[in-house]
Amino acid sequence: MFQGNKFTSIPAGSPSGDHIFEQSIPVKNWGTDFAVITTAQRTVGDYVRITSSEDNCNVYISGFSSPILLNSGQTYQYVMSANSAQRIRTTKPVCVGMYQQASDYYGEPGDANELMITPLDRGLQRVGLTTYESSRIHTHYVNIVLRTQYVSSMTLDGNNIAYQFSTLDTAYSYARVSVSNNVHFLSNSAGPFIATAYGIGQVESYAYNTGMSVDSTAIIPFIIDTVQIYDTVCMGQEYSANGFNLSPQQTSSAGNLGLWRLDYNGDSTHHIHLTLTVLPISYGDTTAHIYEGDTLFYADTAFTTAGTYNFYLTAANGCDSILRLHIECTPRPITTDTTVYRDTVCQGLPYEDYGFSVDAATTANAGTLELWRNELVGDTLHYYHLLLTILPHTAIDTEAVIIQGDTLFFADTTLMEAGDYTFTFTAANGCDSTVTLHLSYAVAGISASADGICPGDTLTLTATGTYYFLWAADPPDPDLEAQQGQASINVSPRTTTIYRLIDAEGHTVAELMVGIDNPPVMCFEVERPFVDFDHPVVYFTDCSEGHATSTWTFSDGVTLTGDKPRRQFHYPLPDSVVVTLTSCNRYQCCVDTTFTVPVCIRSVWFPNVFTPGLETNNRFGCTASFEIVEFELYIYNRQGLLVYHTDDPTALWDGTRDGAPMPQGAYVYYWFAKDAYDFRRNGAGTVTLLR
Repeated sequence: MFQGNKFTSIPAGSPSGDHIFEQSIPVKNWGTDFAVITTAQRTVGDYVRITSSEDNCNVYISGFSSPILLNSGQTYQYVMSANSAQRIRTTKPVCVGMYQQASDYYGEPGDANELMITPLDRGLQRVGLTTYESSRIHTHYVNIVLRTQYVSSMTLDGNNIAYQFSTLDTAYSYARVSVSNNVHFLSNSAGPFIATAYGIGQVESYAYNTGMSVDSTAIIPFIIDTVQIYDTVCMGQEYSANGFNLSPQQTSSAGNLGLWRLDYNGDSTHHIHLTLTVLPISYGDTTAHIYEGDTLFYADTAFTTAGTYNFYLTAANGCDSILRLHIECTPRPITTDTTVYRDTVCQGLPYEDYGFSVDAATTANAGTLELWRNELVGDTLHYYHLLLTILPHTAIDTEAVIIQGDTLFFADTTLMEAGDYTFTFTAANGCDSTVTLHLSYAVAGISASADGICPGDTLTLTATGTYYFLWAADPPDPDLEAQQGQASINVSPRTTTIYRLIDAEGHTVAELMVGIDNPPVMCFEVERPFVDFDHPVVYFTDCSEGHATSTWTFSDGVTLTGDKPRRQFHYPLPDSVVVTLTSCNRYQCCVDTTFTVPVCIRSVWFPNVFTPGLETNNRFGCTASFEIVEFELYIYNRQGLLVYHTDDPTALWDGTRDGAPMPQGAYVYYWFAKDAYDFRRNGAGTVTLLR
């Protein structure tokens, strides 16, 4: 049986895929002994799929740590390593398929294909094969498996190829033989063999079985015997016996390990099961105490000093045991007494008394030092404890400012020059203290009661840091004449003016500019001169020349700041909103103005029924609450025919078309309206004409 799939990814989810032919053989030709040889020139392995025909089928795969149990119809799948070979034996008939993986992104040769593996007891002695070459397939191989005693007789196209075979196990050998694009013949006069042909290229491949014997022979179930071995190993030791090899890491924990392997001996297969008991290593910790000068004998060793010592012994189970001995050494007990001394020393001075010697570096910080010394006299150990209080050295920094030419008296000293002066005193605790005086000259300056003024206002100037109160102005200020010699003066300049302090030699020692700014020239803009339900947001702009701050006060109590505020009005809207703008320059010279923003309510209404034959309600048209400058009205009957159109918002439809009365019924209308402020409305509806 053959089947196919247009696009198959192996494994599922692979980014590559190809058309794949799959084949199956009758269950009567399934087997229990197979050799699987992976395809050549591949860095990724091939998938192997095993399917059982009966329940309770044990599958033994060389290199696996335990058998796999399958029931009828169940399948086991795994990936073989690239360029490898395996023997598969089962206790019930199975079929074995090998699947080549799809190409990857890196140009792996070949692509997805499927190949049924022939049981080893279904071999032939002569087969023919044909390669297939295309623009993508350019490399061809034949995989051959046969009993090792037949290898010397294996030929390809009449040429002996025994030299290309490798050993699979104790009974079988295999080879991957490269062949050219042609028709080839394999032959072995000594015995049967299994052969598969395949080709690989750029994301393309083919593979097929070259033939198998289908003689109706009974399948002999695979029988395997089990050899049970028991052994022991010490924890953390290597184990190499009975065909098993374990590293120290594998025996790092005490307990039982269950291991098994398959042993092929010709056509016989032995299941070797090892129960390995990992014997524990014993650890022990013990502590011993000795006095200084004593000796401790342990394990034929003499110890006189403290420390930790390891001993390696042989335990009852034959494994090494480790005993760790901790020896603690303490002085012999003697009589002690303690004498306490208390004393003081000034900070930063050395100390010598009561047998203690302390240098100046140790007393650098104020506080209390606890010092000990001892002296052994006979069996008595005398301890001397000194509590030394370090008295602080007081250091004070202070500053003083004088006007140049003045005199400062400090600590019985006359000071006339700027600089740093240090004075030493005796503090109440008897230690020296220092006072550092930082003397500096005052800097002449002028301060103003405001940064600037409005025209006609007055501010106060105050001079500091000098005895010379001679004032000058640029441009000249006639108000200064009567205020010469005063530290504070009042000025009312008409324009921006620089005021100066002049010393006795006529030099400028300080100056200050007084700025004059006129109030802003009032100007404001409103983005939209009205408010309605469709346009509740209004943007305001203070365009006043020379303004620095802007305050907007609304009649509903809201206040906004900034030269471009945004105000959103909320329902219910009043009839109008009164706005007051206060615009100020940088010196807070202000002007204000008040204006009104009207509130507009726009609506368009159409009747839903009219009767042309009556004295009232006999016409159809719109009613608007605002002035319409553009208008369109279209009326259609139920068949979609236009029966009326007008661009006059005051026009009324009388229920006729081209002078002929229209029948009673429902009509659909569409309308559009725009006002002078580009406010737009449109809509649709139905109206009923009654007759």
